[in-house]
Amino acid sequence: MRDKLPTSDPVISEARFLLDRGQIEDISGDEMRRAISITWSQARRLLLLGTVTRLYTKYPAEGLYLGTRSKKVYFTKVTQPDDLWDLTKLVDPCGVYISIVEP
Repeated sequence: MRDKLPTSDPVISEARFLLDRGQIEDISGDEMRRAISITWSQARRLLLLGTVTRLYTKYPAEGLYLGTRSKKVYFTKVTQPDDLWDLTKLVDPCGVYISIVEP
């Protein structure tokens, strides 16, 4: 699949794209300092919208950073920690689109 030979199979083409896009960078300390505070309800909607590409959390109840496709970073307090993992599994069941960092 990593061969660069042309293919007409859309599944192989898309899989190649996912493999080639590389590791998504973690949310930096600078991004964390500049993060925009939002409510958990807003964060849930961003996750469901499919705009979140990076999550950084040590303890979800203490805070969660969300990096988005627009390169903005948001911060929220998760009021329902189980809900966070249920949402990420729903939106990204294979763990391909959302990079999750739990230091």
